[in-house]
Amino acid sequence: MQITRTAVDVASPGWDEYTGWGRLDAAAAVTTLTVPADLWIHVTAPTHVGPGQVIRYALQYGNRGGDARDVWITATLPVSLTATTPLTHHEPFLAAASGPYTLTIAATVGSDMSPGVELTCMAAITSVDIDLNLLDNTAQVVTQVGHLAFLPVVLKE
Repeated sequence: MQITRTAVDVASPGWDEYTGWGRLDAAAAVTTLTVPADLWIHVTAPTHVGPGQVIRYALQYGNRGGDARDVWITATLPVSLTATTPLTHHEPFLAAASGPYTLTIAATVGSDMSPGVELTCMAAITSVDIDLNLLDNTAQVVTQVGHLAFLPVVLKE
């Protein structure tokens, strides 16, 4: 891809039958080589939450590769949660080898939720850069709804 991107066109513009993409320019191919972005995201949350409580999902993200432009972090919540913070965040530029950064998503658990229900939060990080490592650009975490019970403790003398 880099070779064709830096070829010097010698005939009609673009690819043609006789000269292909043009004359190869090895020096340009090497000197303009860029490292692709390698964005990652990880989601953490409490393991249990009670009905009517606010739950906070921590989205940690960063970039292990080259510079990334127009980066979007998006969280998806189950319908039983009401978001109290925005579910999307935009970074116009994420520098090479940067992070981790933390974004907190807060939501209220429905007061009618039954114990044992699992709430799954999904998060994704995307960029306009096309050479991304897609293996770790999404993450999810599961939290279980349960009633919280406080048991009094009596200390013996």
